[in-house]
Amino acid sequence: MIVVALGLGVIGLPVWELWRGVWPPNITSPFFLLIILGACTFGIPAIIGGLTGWSDTWTIAPGRIEIERRNPFASRRLVFLPADISRIEVVEHEAMESENTYSVALSTVSGTRHDAPRRLSTRKFAEALADEIRQAFKC
Repeated sequence: MIVVALGLGVIGLPVWELWRGVWPPNITSPFFLLIILGACTFGIPAIIGGLTGWSDTWTIAPGRIEIERRNPFASRRLVFLPADISRIEVVEHEAMESENTYSVALSTVSGTRHDAPRRLSTRKFAEALADEIRQAFKC
């Protein structure tokens, strides 16, 4: 919802402040309208992304992993048993200006891959999470 609010703010502020330059039509109307439309090119994708993007929550339990995926319009729960997982791996995410981060990814037998929602600062922490998942599957 924060991303949606930011998108609305990015659109709303220029419209509120610059609308007087657009209406009634005058010689400067195209200039102010261009600024408002430019704000919409940033605000509308933020609103759409905030409303349709998935938020994942992983629950690791003995013998299974549940991934709950939610957005404002839908919710679904995926349950994976040991037979459903083909590989548990640590994935490195390269960063341009800071240290690289790491996450854990589950590859299923059907060919889909699910990345953990949390990015970890070191490979050691990511390996610990991957080991925790492997231990849960051995129980």
